[in-house]
Amino acid sequence: MYGILLQTKDKKIMPLVKKAKHAKKLQNIAYGTFLFGAGATISVPLFIVYAYNYNNNIGTQFTQSERNKYGILSIVSMAGTIACPITAGYFSNKRKGYNEQAVQLYNQKY
Repeated sequence: MYGILLQTKDKKIMPLVKKAKHAKKLQNIAYGTFLFGAGATISVPLFIVYAYNYNNNIGTQFTQSERNKYGILSIVSMAGTIACPITAGYFSNKRKGYNEQAVQLYNQKY
């Protein structure tokens, strides 16, 4: 679809196609970071529990400030995990809007 729209070399259609492509890239980035955030949200608390229990028997354990740091990291990654699909949905809607506008202009002129 983008190829056909870009072949017109229309000054109103081309910026819309570029914006739609850019929104698609940002949408994909948001979905990709969602997976990273979900993994961090799950792995950080598990690491804390494992390290605390394992090291508790040996004699070395996390200090309260270290546990707080990992807890904050977990909360931030959880917030990112929630925000990423919302951001991806936003860019998906923007992309669809740009596509619709470009196709409407194409249909009017050609």
